[in-house]
Amino acid sequence: MTGFIRFQRYEYDAEEWHVGITASNGAIQSYDEIYCYPTDLKNFASALKSFPSGINDEFKFEQGMEDKRSDCYLLLKIYVRDSAGHCAIQVRMNNNRDGVYEGLAAFAIKAEAASLNSLGNSLDQFATGNNRDFRIDFS
Repeated sequence: MTGFIRFQRYEYDAEEWHVGITASNGAIQSYDEIYCYPTDLKNFASALKSFPSGINDEFKFEQGMEDKRSDCYLLLKIYVRDSAGHCAIQVRMNNNRDGVYEGLAAFAIKAEAASLNSLGNSLDQFATGNNRDFRIDFS
C-alpha cells in the first residue's frame, strides 16, 4: 500500500497560515486543518531534510493540544523504526469534539529516509510561499 502526505495552504489574512493536511498509509486516511507560522513549517522542513542523523533520531511536528480548549491537535512524529534505518511517520489527528462530531485518527506511514528528505525540501518551498499545495507519496 502506498501512503502519502498532502499540505494545502488556504487564504487567510494573518501572520499565521491556515493549512490543511491530509495523510494516509494506504488503508487509513485523515484530514485536519491547523493554524501555524511559516517558521514552524521551516523548522519541520529543516529537520526532515537531514533526517535521520542516527538510529535513535526522531522529530515531532506538533500543533494544538489534545484538550477541549484547543480546536484541534496534530502530531507528525518522524522516527527510525528499525536497525536497518527504515523510517516511519506517526500521524495523530484529533478534532477535540465529542459525540457524533468526534474525529480521531492515529496510524503510521512507512517511509524511507530519501522520501522524508524530499518531504523536507517540498515543505521548505511550501513554507516560503512558492506553492500552495503539494503531495509526497511513500511506497
